[in-house]
Amino acid sequence: MAYWGYHLMLDCSGCERIDSKDNIYNFVKELVKRIDMTAHGEPIIEFLLPGDPKQGYSLLQLITTSNISAHLWN
Repeated sequence: MAYWGYHLMLDCSGCERIDSKDNIYNFVKELVKRIDMTAHGEPIIEFLLPGDPKQGYSLLQLITTSNISAHLWN
């Protein structure tokens, strides 16, 4: 069986504050630079499920050949 590409999952609990739209925006912009990729357009960052225990921000950033996606619980 052949595989193509990589999949990386990160547990960012305990990381610097990534719980606001501005901080998430800055985080993903820096991440794209550090992984030496090219962003296509601006990141999509939305607050989802207000009032639900799973409420938080969801992120999608298109990059060359892939994407960065995340759900960040409050």
